[in-house]
Amino acid sequence: MAWHDHATANRAVEWMYFYNRFFINDFSTDEIELFEEIMVAHAAELVSLIQGGRWDGHNHSFYHSLALYTISKTFSHVEASDEWQNLALGQLNNLFSSMVQIQEGVSLE
Repeated sequence: MAWHDHATANRAVEWMYFYNRFFINDFSTDEIELFEEIMVAHAAELVSLIQGGRWDGHNHSFYHSLALYTISKTFSHVEASDEWQNLALGQLNNLFSSMVQIQEGVSLE
């Protein structure tokens, strides 16, 4: 599996959509457990990308945060989900102040 930063975020968002829309009702208990394990690994990678700071002020960090937030809401029973959600929302707030020109409503990137 590719762990490139943008690929990880995009894959997580897309998989979360399909999981919530279709797979959650079709997966067996074992498949759900495996999928959750895979998404927890994605969350760990996204946390390291956000905390690493390399992508601060860039759209990549927006997608990292969006993906992490989506995982945190889908798997809210996972112990780390509150931490993931807080990190994602905090990063999104930081990004808006550095990436969006409020008066015009346009991206500065």
